[in-house]
Amino acid sequence: MHKPWSAEETEILRKYYPLEGVATEKRLCGRTISAIQSRAFKLGISAFRYYQHQIRNGIEEKKCSKCRIWKPLIEFQVSTRSRDGLKHVCRSCRARYHLEHLERDRARSRRHRLANPDKTRARQRAWGQGLKGKASKKQYREAHKRELKVYFAKYYKEHTAKIKAKVKAWNHTPKGRAANQLRKAKRRSIKQKGDLTFADWMQLIQDHSRCPYCGHLFDNGKHKITLDHIIPLSRGGLHIKENVLPVCFTCNVSKHTSLLGEEWLPWEWYGDLPTEKSINSLIR
Repeated sequence: MHKPWSAEETEILRKYYPLEGVATEKRLCGRTISAIQSRAFKLGISAFRYYQHQIRNGIEEKKCSKCRIWKPLIEFQVSTRSRDGLKHVCRSCRARYHLEHLERDRARSRRHRLANPDKTRARQRAWGQGLKGKASKKQYREAHKRELKVYFAKYYKEHTAKIKAKVKAWNHTPKGRAANQLRKAKRRSIKQKGDLTFADWMQLIQDHSRCPYCGHLFDNGKHKITLDHIIPLSRGGLHIKENVLPVCFTCNVSKHTSLLGEEWLPWEWYGDLPTEKSINSLIR
């Protein structure tokens, strides 16, 4: 007749069997390995065979199930499915595995995207709106400023009518109207802190018969006179005479909120970067 399990033995089994497996036999005197396995199965407890930790030289280590080498816990990625919170394969082995099966994984991902386009777009949109997605986009934009400037300028030139129609439709929505009102209110508050007068502005127009950015004569078309802040108001610039230039509408729209000479240059300069002297001569 089998000896009934006591509450103390059951507690020991629940606490140590997932971590030690059949080695729990040393803590349960008089219980065989088969009895321990049978009782654990009835209780719904499973042993985690990759949970092998040790402390060496004051550093806790774990044994990789792939290369069978003891490594510090920092060498293992986080996992919410494992009992110790770490994956059972080290980073090096995982990287080696993915490199060896790179083409196979890419082909499988491609097939999944083609078979589930709506699901894929929804997942990508959700990731882009999260913290990691926004940080990744910001890092990419910082590293490819010049390429993105050229690309978006080319795209706008090819799809001008489509973009204008989309912006016009958005401006008529409640969200668009609220955004425009907020933007105008911010600009008014910044301009109130500046000392630019109408006389100063007329003097600047008389001093510049051509656009100082592209060199075109001012007209009533796409090269009409507009006011541009050299350092944009949204980037900390002031509404003062030293920070204002009369430029053509095309250059003003193209420059937008970019910094002159660092993030934006007149179109004729994209192939040949100007010197600091030429930039200063343009500004004044």
